[in-house]
Amino acid sequence: MNQLWRLINLLFAGNVEKDENSNEITIFVPQNADGEFSAIELMISMMAAADETKKKKEKQPPVEDKFTVNTGLLFSLLGNKDNDKPDNIYWNFYAPFFFALGESDHLETYCN
Repeated sequence: MNQLWRLINLLFAGNVEKDENSNEITIFVPQNADGEFSAIELMISMMAAADETKKKKEKQPPVEDKFTVNTGLLFSLLGNKDNDKPDNIYWNFYAPFFFALGESDHLETYCN
């Protein structure tokens, strides 16, 4: 696995730490837990924790496929309509754009 995929996997690992001895998974909540992207950051951590629980039970897909699946999940989270989101370019333009991309047939091409 090359360096780029290692970096991407670290980013998708979120704030999750697994103790190999006790099989405990710890999710660290960022200090800025009230930020506008805090729910998304928490969901990334939850996806990483779910991946950790599956590692021993199932054969893992190639890193590229895992990246596509995780990116699709992340983009679907951006489509969550929430009235409390700020009125800015991120939520008015980027979030709907990436949500639509995640729902399209072009996600795998985008991830490649």
